[in-house]
Amino acid sequence: MNLEKILIIVLILVLVIMGPSQLPKLAKTFGKGVKSLRDGMEGVDEDDEDEAPKKKKAKPADDEDEAPKPKKKAKPADDEDE
Repeated sequence: MNLEKILIIVLILVLVIMGPSQLPKLAKTFGKGVKSLRDGMEGVDEDDEDEAPKKKKAKPADDEDEAPKPKKKAKPADDEDE
């Protein structure tokens, strides 16, 4: 069976189960659900684009040329008041 025949059968079953008076409500609810899903997916895409510049690649730890430098200690202040 091709997709068109399956779709027609499903629509006939929905018509029989729900009745003709409920079809407009069902279609409206389905449309709102699809719109909500699309809006949600667009929000996810925008969030991914916002986070992309913030992520940095981790440098390999075994690289000898770029060994971490020791932190400098603050020199003690000379007491000039004494």
